Amino acid sequence: LYILSYTSFFVLFLISSTIGSRADSKTFLLEIFMFSLTSLLHSPASFRIVLSSGITALLSVKAIGGVISAISKPLTGMNGFESVKALAEITLGGRGEMYERALDSRGVKGTVNLGFIGTRRASMLIADFHPGPFRAGSAEGPGILLTSLDEMNPIFMRAASSHERNLTMRSYVSLIAQKFREICESAIECCIGEPVIKKGEFEVVAFRVEDWLVFMVSGRPLTSMEDIPHEIQEEVSRRLGVKCFVVDRHDSLREDYHLIPSPETELGERLLEELVGAGKEALQARCLRKVRVGYASGRPNWPWVGKGGVRVAPLIIGDRKLLIVSIDGNNAVPEFRDELINSLSNYGFYPILLTTDTHEVLRTREPFNPLGYKGDWQEMIDYVTSLAKEAIKSMEESDIRCSTSSIEVKFMGEKETILSAVTISISAAYPKPLLALGMLPQLILLMTLT
Repeated sequence: LYILSYTSFFVLFLISSTIGSRADSKTFLLEIFMFSLTSLLHSPASFRIVLSSGITALLSVKAIGGVISAISKPLTGMNGFESVKALAEITLGGRGEMYERALDSRGVKGTVNLGFIGTRRASMLIADFHPGPFRAGSAEGPGILLTSLDEMNPIFMRAASSHERNLTMRSYVSLIAQKFREICESAIECCIGEPVIKKGEFEVVAFRVEDWLVFMVSGRPLTSMEDIPHEIQEEVSRRLGVKCFVVDRHDSLREDYHLIPSPETELGERLLEELVGAGKEALQARCLRKVRVGYASGRPNWPWVGKGGVRVAPLIIGDRKLLIVSIDGNNAVPEFRDELINSLSNYGFYPILLTTDTHEVLRTREPFNPLGYKGDWQEMIDYVTSLAKEAIKSMEESDIRCSTSSIEVKFMGEKETILSAVTISISAAYPKPLLALGMLPQLILLMTLT
């Protein structure tokens, strides 16, 4: 009877503390007392057993909560089982609102820079926030923007940013979408420069938009490259003396290693030199007020592609013909990327593959899920090339409208990003030791009784 009673109380209190709405000691003690009174109808011995087992189970759960609180308070700002509730909400498919509130209370105020290039057939939306963390904040940001602004025929371009620029709350993504609507309406006619293409240690496409610059950078020559830090964008803007957006194509990644071109490293300095060189040429290129542009989109039911789907925009600027393919995914296996680019090259355009870096397609147990890691390569290539054909057929002449803006948000910040990763790791690694700790009050009671 004792084991059954203790286990029942322990499970009840643990569930109530982690995912229930009532988790105070008074409520638990009242439940213990009521169950004990019920058992008194059977015998006085049953009353004592149920009462002692209930109190011991409560002490066990409180012991677990105390340890969790000691770990989670400095990491998340949440006490005891509050952090477990927050993570449970995310794990069980919730919106992560508790977790977001905790992140926002400790977030760092900052600015997301926005760039808009509009034509009759397609729009380019540039923003320098990072999609993350898992299932909260801006994790699904690109897909939310693309679907909510679908009438613009959007191509999302993630400008240089790392995990410290994760937004703390999903609501900020909605504010960014609204800001894009506003700058789309207020955008003025402008010119766009003939693109400059450089293939060296990095693959860079640069073009001017009136008096600002856009760079699209691939790390494929390095085989495996992760997020271009935001400081790179700030520094190239400073060196060139104009506003710059350094778009991270995020198109080549291996599971076993990757390089990050941080500005304080030799690799980062070489990237800056290539960007500055390409930028100077782009500023001198002729700027055109008419382009030819097309658009096509689709949403394949692939687990490595988010709700934003696949978007294709062929663009002819003067003598340059670009074929921009944006996929709402998280990077690409290098060899798959090459196969796709080779297939797209057959249409007489210079192919540019972008992934949005969405974290919608990632899980704590599946943090690596790039294009080409799973699935039938030929099926995916055929799907994208069919959209490319459709987009090319839809091309028409268009003028260009452009605008830049910014919006105040809260970022997770470098410290909070690290602490969030630690919290998830601890939550995944320590359930068994914590449950073992919860057995101590029971063991002490049993030893006392014997």
